[in-house]
Amino acid sequence: FTYNFAKDIQDTTPVFKIPDPTFLMQLPKTKVLEKLERLGIDINKPSVGILLYGNRKFSQDIYSFFHNQGMQLIALSMYNEVADFNLGHELNPFEWAQIFKYFKFVVTDRFHGTIFCLKNHTKFISVEPKKLSNYKVESKIYSLLEDFDMTYNHLDIYSNNYNFHKFEEKYQYINDYWNTQNIDKHLQEMQDICMKYIYKIKRNISEN
Repeated sequence: FTYNFAKDIQDTTPVFKIPDPTFLMQLPKTKVLEKLERLGIDINKPSVGILLYGNRKFSQDIYSFFHNQGMQLIALSMYNEVADFNLGHELNPFEWAQIFKYFKFVVTDRFHGTIFCLKNHTKFISVEPKKLSNYKVESKIYSLLEDFDMTYNHLDIYSNNYNFHKFEEKYQYINDYWNTQNIDKHLQEMQDICMKYIYKIKRNISEN
């Protein structure tokens, strides 16, 4: 949406769609597992990461769904009342970025939550954080998944035809057909685009 809007208001100036700079971030090693143990979290029990805000019914549904499978829910960033543990205030940024790889699954309505699932090869479903306008607008999350050929991982829980069975279907499909090779291919593409644009900026600065 932003890219198309910028193109519409510019007559001659080129407009570029550049991937989020976090794609260039090298994930550091941290002692996040030790911190989880100190917080009383059983690191041997399967964990589901949740980054959700503002939809209590959906949070309750996923709580029941994953608890019935013997998994614990760990909330990041925003406090979530159904989570077994809320770590939004406990993790530094590097620990936050690394913890994704220890989750069996993630449900997120955050753009960067989706990115760090991709970077950590963590299975996930990305949901829309709010109801979209009546006219067709492509959200940031959907656009990102489109770039990775992974729109099946997108779920609009505010659409008129949504029901929790759709979540269950997606969860099963994603577990059955998870493809890290596809993710790695697109991660490399994102990094290449970012670096190409950085070099372009450096060249323009040196020439001027």
